[in-house]
Amino acid sequence: MEPGHAQGQVKGDNQRPGKPVLTEPGDGSANVALVSVLRSDLFTDPDVGDFHTETRWQVSSNTEFSDLVLDLQSATFLTQLPLLDYILEPDRTYWWRVRYFDDHAAASEWSTTSSFMTVLSVDDDLDGDGVPDAQGVGFEVDLDENGVPDPVTLAN
Repeated sequence: MEPGHAQGQVKGDNQRPGKPVLTEPGDGSANVALVSVLRSDLFTDPDVGDFHTETRWQVSSNTEFSDLVLDLQSATFLTQLPLLDYILEPDRTYWWRVRYFDDHAAASEWSTTSSFMTVLSVDDDLDGDGVPDAQGVGFEVDLDENGVPDPVTLAN
């Protein structure tokens, strides 16, 4: 950081961070779980020494982003954002985008918008864990690969 410039203050010669790239779910993905994670690529900035301080995440039910399901600016969730229960609905298409902020409060361009479609119905998730049952881990799982199924504990 240059002398005389407080963190979060835009300096005159500061360049914007690089435009983020959305990585997961991929554009046009189908059967995305209602409880899932949005991921973007790593932060880049043409100014040597600038660092990633915040990310703004938006999820919308339309391409114009006029009906936001989620609008969050976070200093914690910089390149991945967990989507918790009750944000997404089944059998819906959503569009999402992100923008990065550097330590001088300069904002990147918005990422290219990406879309995904959620699981077809909550009936695909009979155990209510937010993961379609077809994508979930079965009861006969051998995580430690010792040839013996590991015990599975079900949450109440």
